[in-house]
Amino acid sequence: MPYALTKIALTTISPVTLVAARVALAAIVLWIIVFFRQCRIPQRWDLVARLFIQGCIACAIPYTLIAFGQQSVDSASPRS
Repeated sequence: MPYALTKIALTTISPVTLVAARVALAAIVLWIIVFFRQCRIPQRWDLVARLFIQGCIACAIPYTLIAFGQQSVDSASPRS
């Protein structure tokens, strides 16, 4: 289902904007969960850099590449 919704959204907005909105929405939801659960946030700055790199490698870059790929690959039409 996410791929179908991405394909529909790509008709009106760019892949980078779509991925930025998707990742930002997920981050907001996760921060709300952290605050409601009253979790302690580590104060180590090297952890922030590591989490940023992990987020780029695991979420932002793959989602962006998938969105760019969905613009050129038509997976919904039957083969001839």
